Amino acid sequence: MYGGFLILNGTDSRENRYKCGPENSTSALIIKNLIISSLFAPAYISCEIRFTSIQPGRTGMHTSPTKGSYSFPATGDGLKTDSVPTITMKNLSFVQSGVTCNGTCNLEVENSSFDQSGVTCNYSCSVKVLNSTFANPTMVPVQSGVACYDSCRLEVVDTVFVQASLICNGACSMNVSNSNFTNSTVITDVNTGQDSKVISITHSRFIRKRSQPFIKFRSRADFVLEIDNCTFRDNHSLPFPDYLIDVNSSSLSVGRVVFHRNNFITIFGHGINLCGCFKSISLENLSIINVESFILKVSDKTSSTCRLRRVTVQMNNCSVHGTIASKRANSPAIDIAAREMKMSMNYMQFHSNNRSLISFSANNGSLTINNSDFADNSKQDVSHLLSISPYKERNNPLKTTKGEQDSVAGSIFFNLQGTKFSRNRVLKSIITLEKTSAALSNVTFSNNTVEGLGGDIHIKDHVIVILNNSRFERYPRDYFASAFVYSDVNSNSSVNITNCRFKSHFEVDASVILFLRSGISLRIDKKSDITCPLGYFFENAFNVSLSGSTIEDTYKLTCKRCSDGLYNLQQVYAILDISDTSVDEQCIPCPYGGNCTREIEAKPNFWGYLEPKDRRPTVKFEICPLGYCEPSPRSFNSCHGYRTGFLCGQCREGYTEAMFSSECHEEENCHNNWFWFFSLVYITCLSFLLITRPCIFQILWRNATWFRPKNHGRQPLQSLHSSDEQHYSGKHFDHALVKTIFYFYQTVELLLISTSPEDLMNKVTFVRPFISLFNFEIWKENFGCPFPGLTAVTKRLFSSLTVFGTIACISLICISHKAMSYNGCVDHPRVNLYLAAIVETLLLGYEKLTDVSLNLMNCIQVKSEWRLFLDGNILCWQWWQHALLSFIMVFVVPFIFVLFWGSKKLNERIISTKELTMACILPLPFLHYWVVQLCIKKEPTQVHHEGAEEIKEVLHEPFRPPDEDDEGTLYWESVLIARRLVLLCLHSFLADPMLRLLCLTFACLAILLHHLYKRPFRDPIANACETFSLIALVIISTFSLAEASLVSEGTEIGGPRENVFKVLQWIELALLGVVPACLFMLVSLVVLSQLFRLFFHVVMWDQRQPQRLNRVWHFPVDSSRPLLYSSPAMY
Repeated sequence: MYGGFLILNGTDSRENRYKCGPENSTSALIIKNLIISSLFAPAYISCEIRFTSIQPGRTGMHTSPTKGSYSFPATGDGLKTDSVPTITMKNLSFVQSGVTCNGTCNLEVENSSFDQSGVTCNYSCSVKVLNSTFANPTMVPVQSGVACYDSCRLEVVDTVFVQASLICNGACSMNVSNSNFTNSTVITDVNTGQDSKVISITHSRFIRKRSQPFIKFRSRADFVLEIDNCTFRDNHSLPFPDYLIDVNSSSLSVGRVVFHRNNFITIFGHGINLCGCFKSISLENLSIINVESFILKVSDKTSSTCRLRRVTVQMNNCSVHGTIASKRANSPAIDIAAREMKMSMNYMQFHSNNRSLISFSANNGSLTINNSDFADNSKQDVSHLLSISPYKERNNPLKTTKGEQDSVAGSIFFNLQGTKFSRNRVLKSIITLEKTSAALSNVTFSNNTVEGLGGDIHIKDHVIVILNNSRFERYPRDYFASAFVYSDVNSNSSVNITNCRFKSHFEVDASVILFLRSGISLRIDKKSDITCPLGYFFENAFNVSLSGSTIEDTYKLTCKRCSDGLYNLQQVYAILDISDTSVDEQCIPCPYGGNCTREIEAKPNFWGYLEPKDRRPTVKFEICPLGYCEPSPRSFNSCHGYRTGFLCGQCREGYTEAMFSSECHEEENCHNNWFWFFSLVYITCLSFLLITRPCIFQILWRNATWFRPKNHGRQPLQSLHSSDEQHYSGKHFDHALVKTIFYFYQTVELLLISTSPEDLMNKVTFVRPFISLFNFEIWKENFGCPFPGLTAVTKRLFSSLTVFGTIACISLICISHKAMSYNGCVDHPRVNLYLAAIVETLLLGYEKLTDVSLNLMNCIQVKSEWRLFLDGNILCWQWWQHALLSFIMVFVVPFIFVLFWGSKKLNERIISTKELTMACILPLPFLHYWVVQLCIKKEPTQVHHEGAEEIKEVLHEPFRPPDEDDEGTLYWESVLIARRLVLLCLHSFLADPMLRLLCLTFACLAILLHHLYKRPFRDPIANACETFSLIALVIISTFSLAEASLVSEGTEIGGPRENVFKVLQWIELALLGVVPACLFMLVSLVVLSQLFRLFFHVVMWDQRQPQRLNRVWHFPVDSSRPLLYSSPAMY
């Protein structure tokens, strides 16, 4: 055969396979390239094909088909080749048979399958396998799918191996790509050859279900092993798993191993085992997930051939994630043990592993880790994550003297830079150092847990540690008494700390920062510091000998908790001198308004601020306006809701103040137009009531008692006088009761204290709105935000406009009345009536105007600055405060004296209604005018001013006039105003709730005694009602004092006493509800009485109807005669 094509018809060859010819047939000689392929279908062959290279001139045997099967030319020597031809086999299927190539040949296998068989190549040959399958090769040695021996070149592409090994032994080179290996092993033994042999495996997948390596590599010559973009996976747990990749080199020349972009997934056996002599080992972009045993193990042999060679290992951009819990948790995931070793790890990730991670042992070498991340690695029985120690031969430990051991510390270098250790949990340490020189720079240890006696860094023996620009911190988690840096006793080591930060956030009695036991030298620069939690102080417990001996020196730096009732705000401690005994470790007594049970916090209704003092900051607390501040854990200046700033005095950006509370609402929701409507209705109705001044209670009483007999016709003079006196007495009582009610509800607003929306006063919805009606307000929660832009100051000023609006409405009604009188529609108005209404408005609105002006003048000192109490963000003595001060001096204070003096002048008829009204509007100028008149002794003549009855009804009518034995109480309006001023001053300028309510209680009690002494009203019932209202004020103020005492101490109402305060609030609510209850009962009585009256008149009308009919017809009726008989008059 001189080459060419051999086409096999594959039709029906599955049942009738191609078999070999007779044993005595001649072999065929191939002197050209030969292509064997199938036609129509893959040809099934059950005959082993062998190719043997011979000398030219020999002939082979031809094929001799046999009956019942296809025959294939073959002999014991097979097909013989000459001149190294290329033999290509395409689209064939071998069953229990294979291809063997002996000698020099080029063999290509493409799109073929080998069942229970394979390809074997001996001596110098080149084998290329493309898109083929090898499965269960039981008919060949060592179950090999493809086996090359001696000097060969092997290329495998897109091929599947199922329980079929890929073997390359001798001076061979191999390239495997895009192939799948299931329960198969790539076995390579490079043992001869002068050139560097390259073994490359790329883009392939390895899966195993039995204990055998994926790749088994042995080398006694120079080689390069490259594994790139491969995936390795174990399908299930193996009882005795073998190495994943086993590489063993004993070469005296250069050996390089390269792993690039490989994935290791759920490996139950050992990982990569590299043992022997290597020049360099490179692992890049590896993804390792769930490996039970070690991931990488590098070790040299005990022979002297490897002693003088330094192995270089590089790992870059590798990820080790979620290693399976190993039976030996302390066996490291990466185990490096060699006499001469240089290892570099860059951009590594170790996440969620359950074992020790890195063990580096060498006699002379270095380990460098840069820009890596160790996070969430946790197992309770793992001693450490990283361990650096001297090399110790297994079964033959190094026997060195103490001096030789001490010198090892200068031979092992550990360099750690830009790496982070976070949320790891181990038994003894994160990093353990022994006989090592370590330099750690820009390293972060964050929230790691060391359960036993140890630290993040554990220094064992003869260690030199340099910490530079590193950060150590721990947050609240499971606490164990471990330090950041810990050393064994007599470690003979040194620690140099430069520009490092140590932070402990553990809330335990003592948190250890550094614990360096005897036998260590420590140096810390001025830039390093220790941060303790709030409420802790820094304790430096040291034992430093005068001579600075490294044998006796001990350093223990601890953050200790302050005792109960003490606090400390200093957190950062600069360690200028570790042996400085002048470090201030004293905690400060807890200030008034603070809670120092743990960290310093604000009690309810208190706001704190820092006040620098001496060497450390202190906290000072101020009482907040009610509803402004809210206690918060670990904060002494937190605000309620959306409030912010000094004393929580303003709302956050985008929010505005509510009109009737301390809440903050979003500006976009502040457009409540109903507020304006109801305000206008309230002002209009109040203006008409003040002008007409109807005797409401008298009217209601008359309509309720309409059935009482009335005197008609002529009455004696005494009877007329008695009736007139009774009429005026009713008016006196009615007006006195109105003044009592207004005074009661205006005063009770100053006495009530509400610390929570859950209070009873806030739950019963009618209480606040009803009280607000007597304070010139329309209080309703839904009307709380009429327009955006309100602040604590502007809403107070805006609330006073109701008083001025009422005066303006009265003036407008008067002007309208007068304009209508010119047209003859109505009579001319009585101006004095409107002036009296204006004076009445000033009397009733005095509380509102004074309350606003005094509140906006109340300033407290915060941080050496006087700030407005209602809004601590405003510094005092603004221009508008000067205007308010002028208002107080011109109106608020002189108004009392004008009323006192003006009432006497009005009674003596030496002042007109207009002058008195102007004096009430501008008290100070008129008071000066009257004083000047008195000084020059210009006595005005007594003049009878007609039309002064209206103003007298306002100022004099309810009170007792003077008589022979009594000077009377016509001036009592000035007393009522003076009472209001005193109570308002106490309410405005005493910020402490307890002190304020205490003073208000005594003031209410004094007012009650003064009233009982004077009894100012004409009507005894009015005096009794006033007495009852003043007693109620004393009771309410006393109950509020009990609650205010808790507010002043920052204590919340709770426990058994909560029920007591609920009872007190119900009593307060009952007292506040007396007036509305009586009014409701009286109105109900009037309605029932009028219904009964209507019923009575209907009955009377019905009884009168027959009488009216008789009077119209005049029918004579004889009751003795029958009704049907005719009357005589009818005839």
